[in-house]
Amino acid sequence: MMFKSKKNKQSKKPTNFDSIDEDMFENPWFNELIIAFEDGQKEYFSIRRTKSGSLIPPTRYKPDVACTKLDYFKCDCCPLKSSDVDCCPAAELLEDTIFKFKNRDSFEEVRAKAIDTINRHTVVTWKLQDVGSTFVQLAVFFSGCPIGNLFKPMLKYIRPFPTNHELSKHLISRILLKHRGKIKASEDEITAILEPLRTVFHHLSKRFSDHTGSNTIPNSIVQLDAFTLSISVSFNDVTKEIAEELDWKEEE
Repeated sequence: MMFKSKKNKQSKKPTNFDSIDEDMFENPWFNELIIAFEDGQKEYFSIRRTKSGSLIPPTRYKPDVACTKLDYFKCDCCPLKSSDVDCCPAAELLEDTIFKFKNRDSFEEVRAKAIDTINRHTVVTWKLQDVGSTFVQLAVFFSGCPIGNLFKPMLKYIRPFPTNHELSKHLISRILLKHRGKIKASEDEITAILEPLRTVFHHLSKRFSDHTGSNTIPNSIVQLDAFTLSISVSFNDVTKEIAEELDWKEEE
């Protein structure tokens, strides 16, 4: 089963801005995140990326801790070897965030502002654990984690702080596009890639359950794990929604 839509001609992109990094405009991603707490304190996070899109770990506030070591609750599906890599990429990237949230409660309401590469500001007033989910996403999908790295191309063009439905819809749309609207092939791939991703979240949760001094990031990880499970459950409904929006017709 698949959906088909009419092909439309698209105009070519202008090429008279050769001195500008086109990817900065085509795929803007936030490079600064500011969190304002109820007590007036603010935390600033600089999101630095390599040319391939992977994040560069920030300068540490403390020495490496045991829970970031690769072999500590290592995922069964992880192909990395401790002889080559000392730390779990996702855990290493989260360590700085966990340290900054050490004395914070996950249910505290905060005001978070993301500033992207073309200076657009996205602001939300959420619970800290909801904002924390953004840091977990960054750590898993953009740290060099072999499992999360599979999702990096699918997250292109997504804006900061998407809702669960927006993120589900975005991921499923990208998979449908990859498989040219073939429902069964898309659903099979979603199922195949989400199971190891849930393993990553489970093991991250175990890594940090006794080492954070705060429940923020552990709660954020649990939320993302539940969200990952919901993608498979909502696949048919989201696919139907996309088909109705694009006026796709089911192929006989």
